[in-house]
Order: sequence, then C-alpha cells, then structure tokens
Amino acid sequence: MFLGVPMVPFILLTGFAVLVAMLALFVNALITIVVIALYLPVFVWMRMVTKQDDQRLGQLLLRLRLRARMSGARRYWGALTLTPIKLKKR
Repeated sequence: MFLGVPMVPFILLTGFAVLVAMLALFVNALITIVVIALYLPVFVWMRMVTKQDDQRLGQLLLRLRLRARMSGARRYWGALTLTPIKLKKR
C-alpha cells in the first residue's frame, strides 16, 4: 500500500496520467491540467474504497472485467453465467 492505495493500481494510474500529461504537453498545456484534475478525484476514490477493505478495489475491477467478458451471453438469454471451465464448440 502506498498512500492508502494498493501499489499496482497506484502505479498504473500514476503512470498513465504522467504519460498522457507528457504527451499532451506537445499539443496543449491545458490538456495537462485537465489530466491532473481528473487524476486527483480518481486517486481519492481509490483511497476511499480501500480504506474499508483493501481487497474491495480488486473486487470492483474483477466485476467490471467479468461484465465486459460476458456481454454476449447476456444478449443471448439475458443472464450472466460463470463457469470454471471453458466450453468448446463441437
């Protein structure tokens, strides 16, 4: 944990913000200010989420990942189904 946020999400968020801010300096300095202004609320949100439970952020990201992956099944029969095995077409 670093400043109340798990290391991996902190490094990913900070690295992405720094990369976008540096590239935006070539275009317009105002974009850099916007990136920093968006970075701070996301960082505070991550800190608030992990204040109660340090695994909650991982659970939220896993939920988003599973929802994105199961969109085809949801369209087909309107429900999400998770199985521990991969089903193959025969």
